[in-house]
Amino acid sequence: TAKKEAIVTALYSVAPYVRDSQLILRALLPEATDDLKPPTERPVPSGKQTFGTLDGKMAAIHQLAQQVAQRQSPQFVYRVALTDGSDPLQQQILDQLPDFTLVLDIIHVTEHLWDAANARWGDTAPQRSPWMPQALTWLLEDQLDDLLNDLDTQALTLALSQQTTLTRVSAYLRRNRPFLDYHRYLALGWPIGTGVVEGA
Repeated sequence: TAKKEAIVTALYSVAPYVRDSQLILRALLPEATDDLKPPTERPVPSGKQTFGTLDGKMAAIHQLAQQVAQRQSPQFVYRVALTDGSDPLQQQILDQLPDFTLVLDIIHVTEHLWDAANARWGDTAPQRSPWMPQALTWLLEDQLDDLLNDLDTQALTLALSQQTTLTRVSAYLRRNRPFLDYHRYLALGWPIGTGVVEGA
């Protein structure tokens, strides 16, 4: 009757792929943007290794760190680690892979923004459609404070249950601020989503 959490990691190399916020918006909110194709073909990950365990986060990241050590090479200019917003998982990455830059997966952030939009207006309200692109643009263009100010200001006018959700989302973003520099990540061509592991 007990539940055990499975931790899955993926290790791969990929060429840089420079994007801008509009390209990310088209991927995350296709119904709210035009359907233009990306200007360049996306590079394909290579040498992908996937590992899963029921032995916990420490064991999973230890195994990952061992795989990383076997792959060390001067050809790798950047080392990037993407995770969801789990604080214990992030701490394991910081402890065991200190040479990596930790990035918060944009998909998990988007899910939290949808929670805020749904709490604010309701699951089917049309007001969500213009707000989500604006919220993501703030996030992707290094304007996190504008997004936080918007969430905090709107929370003051809402019922307690709605305030609770917006406050939770705001706290999540504040805690993860060091891992939300998406403007820089995109300019460097780094991945910002964990799609390469989610399929596992």
